[in-house]
Amino acid sequence: MDILSHTFTGIAVGACVGNFVKPPASRGIFILIGALGGAFPDIDAISLWSKFDTTLGRWLHLAHSG
Repeated sequence: MDILSHTFTGIAVGACVGNFVKPPASRGIFILIGALGGAFPDIDAISLWSKFDTTLGRWLHLAHSG
């Protein structure tokens, strides 16, 4: 599975859990937490983006970045 399918699965689980919550205003919180939790296993794929390590190293003032 890739990051999109993990994220959409997390959104679906968050929406299902959110249906059992009494105040409907907090349903969005469960959907957001589900999306973040679903994307978490693939968060290392972000480092494969072009120039990501160099940009992060510049922001953190690292001597050896990228």
